[in-house]
Amino acid sequence: MRRIWLAAVALIGLSACGQPATHAVKAVAPQATARKAGLWEQTTVSPAGTQVTRLCVGPGDKAGFALTVADGAKVCAEPKLRPRVGGGFDFTAVCDLGDNGRQSAHAAITGDLTGAYREEVETTVTGAKAQQMNGVRRYTVTAAWKGPCPADMRPGELELPGGVRIDPGAGG
Repeated sequence: MRRIWLAAVALIGLSACGQPATHAVKAVAPQATARKAGLWEQTTVSPAGTQVTRLCVGPGDKAGFALTVADGAKVCAEPKLRPRVGGGFDFTAVCDLGDNGRQSAHAAITGDLTGAYREEVETTVTGAKAQQMNGVRRYTVTAAWKGPCPADMRPGELELPGGVRIDPGAGG
């Protein structure tokens, strides 16, 4: 089964410096909820700026919470997922990023995974060799379903600003 990124999960791995990491984090081991198949537009707002990405979600793809890097190496302990009073859920995860330190993350996710949702994310990095990577970062992700995926976009592909596409499920 092709795997998808849950925006907060993807951003946990990409947020250490407010810059994209050199490896992609992907979700595996499907968990609670499926996002609606089709094209999702995700807007991330942080002190570093705003970034809009597009994700093609295939039928039956799940929002998973066990994290690995693109080469398949497990870097994160099994995250804890808790329902929120009034809807949505919280999750926490701790990831060992080697020389890039230890990252803990918490996200509060509200909304509807069939139409639109919002995430409030906080990550803390400690022990990174590059001191600028250490610290607390906060950002917000909003995602909205935009319709069917374009014909030239495969399920699992993530389109970054400038049209660059990556497939976090490729080879895994």
